[in-house]
Amino acid sequence: MVKIEYEKLDENTLKKLQNDEELEIIYNNESFYFKLYLKEKNPNLVVFSNGAVNREKKNPPLYMRSTWSDEIDANTLYIDDKTIHDSKLRIGWGVGRQDKHYIPIYVRIVKKISSILKIASKKTYYYGSSAGGFMSILMAAKHQFSTAIINNPQTFVFNFSKGHVNDLCNEVFPGMTREDIINRFENRLSAIKALKDTKHIPPIYYFQNEECERDMNQMYNPFIQKIKDYNIPNDKFTYILYHDKKRGHDPMPKGETIFNINSILKKK
Repeated sequence: MVKIEYEKLDENTLKKLQNDEELEIIYNNESFYFKLYLKEKNPNLVVFSNGAVNREKKNPPLYMRSTWSDEIDANTLYIDDKTIHDSKLRIGWGVGRQDKHYIPIYVRIVKKISSILKIASKKTYYYGSSAGGFMSILMAAKHQFSTAIINNPQTFVFNFSKGHVNDLCNEVFPGMTREDIINRFENRLSAIKALKDTKHIPPIYYFQNEECERDMNQMYNPFIQKIKDYNIPNDKFTYILYHDKKRGHDPMPKGETIFNINSILKKK
């Protein structure tokens, strides 16, 4: 593992990284973990975020889909969501701690890495499914000219499975009511709130399995309706509905996902 302070992060450090080597970045005296896979002269960067993790198999830091790097036509950066560290949480949504939202920190680090690598923001893409899709929307909203590619994402955390949501609330917001949490931290829990507050509405490629009734009723349809209600510009949004009864909320198979990501990369 390479350990370095955010302020000292430079080209020399990144170029010396071995593929599959962990990168620990110290930001404001706190460690955040990443894996970076570089491809010489490739102008693209795809940033991956985690969905739910299986704590019985492995504990964090975790980097979902990092084995896909060779098949993605881009430099790839994998984010470990520190929200679930030192807890039994399986999902964190980048919420962080009460006193610190992790999403802006991740974006700041991504921007620095892309700047060092001379990768333009318009060539930076955030990919994730489920909770990772939620994080990708929020990060793209905070990274002007970037793009989000999402698959069956959560769009409002409190509409997801009650058990996971309760676990998050007990860990991060102990003793607070649902109403208090939403009133104080809605910008961490709602993709709509994130888009409403930003001056940058990113392009979003939204892949949704129409056969997953829960996602359609609790995430996809409410997202589209709220976009209309708040007059959020969505001319750069592309909705792709597909049908897969067997997979339900699970993301598309690896081959389809990689094909879709690479096809989007070719459009810019």
